[in-house]
Amino acid sequence: MAPPAGWHVPSRDSRFVVRFTPSPEASYPSILLTAEDHEGIAEVTSENVDAFVREVDAAVNKEGSSAKSSARAAPMVSGAFVGAMYQKRAKVKADLATRAVDRLILETVAAGRKYRLELRTEQGTVDRYRGDLLAVAEGIRFVGREPRKVADKSGEPSAAPPVASPAAAPTGAAEKNVEKKQSEPKDEPKAKQDRKPKRESMFEEIEEE
Repeated sequence: MAPPAGWHVPSRDSRFVVRFTPSPEASYPSILLTAEDHEGIAEVTSENVDAFVREVDAAVNKEGSSAKSSARAAPMVSGAFVGAMYQKRAKVKADLATRAVDRLILETVAAGRKYRLELRTEQGTVDRYRGDLLAVAEGIRFVGREPRKVADKSGEPSAAPPVASPAAAPTGAAEKNVEKKQSEPKDEPKAKQDRKPKRESMFEEIEEE
């Protein structure tokens, strides 16, 4: 997978497979990918996406949960991505202050792994960066998943066009390779190293609403 054009890839963080931000100094907006083992549907397809959406919606809005979504989960098919989309809000603690953050989340399952692609942004700015999240989703290539078929000008189905600089979404050992690659030190001028952001704590405490 590739970041939106011009976005930065921060250094490795064990909480994410990968994370993107507009610049090294920015904490928000950010787009991040997490992965975990999943029981139940092993592969989300156009045939079972409605069942998966119901599963996601039930988990997000289960009775007694503090993680209430601001909108019900809905099917999302974009490029090779087939899954569920929903939005909710969180409170983030940073610098002894609490701020509201909007979250737009896409979920899918491939080869028994659940992937969550998430946009975190300042309250009220989701629509400004929605296109960036969808661009990343469309660029993901899951191992063993065929691109969605689209009709060409003749009306005949053809494979969806490739996205610039796509890469397979990490699974299993591949995730470790991605994390290892991101953790490898790079030769940078000392002045640039000194400018690295010190605001990563903003991601450490999120209270979902």
